[in-house]
Amino acid sequence: MGKLSCEFVLFVAFKIFQLTPPPMKNLFLLLITLLFIPASQAQNVPINPKWINGFWEARWIIHPTAPAQEYGVYHFRKKFDLATVPSTFIVHVSADNRYRLLVNGKEVCLGPARGDLRHWRFESVDIAQHLHTGENVLAAVVWNFGKHSPAAQTTQQTAFILQGEGEAEKIVNTDVSWKVVLNEAYSPELKSFWDLHTYIVVGPGDIVDGKKYPWGWESSGYDDSGWVSAGQLSTGQGFGRGTDGNWLLMPRDIPMMESFPVRLQQVRRSSGVDVPANLLKGTASLTIPANTTVSMLLDQTYLVTGYPEFRVNGGAEAEIKVSYSEALFDANRQKGNRNEIEGKEMRGYADRFMPDGGENRVFRPLWLRTWRYMQLDIQTGDQPLVLKDIQASYTGYPFEEKPGSPQTSPGFLTYGKPAGERHGFAPERPITTVPTTNNFNMSATPGSRR
Repeated sequence: MGKLSCEFVLFVAFKIFQLTPPPMKNLFLLLITLLFIPASQAQNVPINPKWINGFWEARWIIHPTAPAQEYGVYHFRKKFDLATVPSTFIVHVSADNRYRLLVNGKEVCLGPARGDLRHWRFESVDIAQHLHTGENVLAAVVWNFGKHSPAAQTTQQTAFILQGEGEAEKIVNTDVSWKVVLNEAYSPELKSFWDLHTYIVVGPGDIVDGKKYPWGWESSGYDDSGWVSAGQLSTGQGFGRGTDGNWLLMPRDIPMMESFPVRLQQVRRSSGVDVPANLLKGTASLTIPANTTVSMLLDQTYLVTGYPEFRVNGGAEAEIKVSYSEALFDANRQKGNRNEIEGKEMRGYADRFMPDGGENRVFRPLWLRTWRYMQLDIQTGDQPLVLKDIQASYTGYPFEEKPGSPQTSPGFLTYGKPAGERHGFAPERPITTVPTTNNFNMSATPGSRR
């Protein structure tokens, strides 16, 4: 397709999208994505054909007593020893609803890519570079949002599976040798969603009680003697195998998300405390005295999708509420000029973190967030809270301008800018999941202008 014709098709597609009734917009985006986004080069590691076309040796594992289909956050661990570090160590991994996989405390994979029970995706990753001689630990956090799951989420029940590629890797196959614990620190944050009085499809926020959190659960030195052995279900099965139709496994057919650190740019307003000029640069900390109420409005200056992280010391009995929005609202619930904040207030979905008073605690939401503005409302208890750092990891489809890329009609896609700077565009979900279902990570709030 030549540059002129591609430009013309995209322009026409955008005009059709504008006229498409809301119930049909998802289908329209699906068709456009299938035309313009090739389902190839998703992962650059080999996959033995029998893990695609046959039955796996690994079992789907679960918590043996927790409710299988209700809200819950689970941690799985597997210790294993290596005499030497292999040149490659490939594993294939998936979960229901979602997972985050770590090796010796280092994040290596997030997933799975969206699918349905008959086309359930798995990721393949070479973890050799994160291994060392002696004891190693594979750790995964798996969550199921239950009745609060995102609108695009298909689910059977909470479960996790990991299959080693070859003989050497099979020592980490999921079975009863893995351990699991239900993380009782988590509960769904719903109040901020209800207060918006709008349709939100991205699942709940997080409430995390630091006193109940198993700090260090992903590291090799953690004592997991109080955890239980995982329960197990059937082995994994490739697409076309078995007759139950549950979790028919297929390789991820879209590229993995890119990720890189980003920092908020400005403190637009604050109350209750003087914010150090270099706090957002990571070179200064902020100490909030005991029994103090603080509010800070932070501005990214552009829309970004990612995982915010807050590192704190102390602060037992404190609460940190983090709200996210792409604009502030006036008294009439209108957004207007996104740059203006005077006379406007934050209205956005939120997370709530309650520190336990320990040192170097990091709070990060389970699922990605979208924001330009981020507001921190903090109430301390009898112990001061030290806010050591605020940063984020951008995540999004590796979408970049290529030589000869078409310049499209304004409002469809804006080429030539970093992904997070494309106004009104949440890069992770629209691009990566349209092949199966659309899941924009922003709310259709009243007064929004794209």
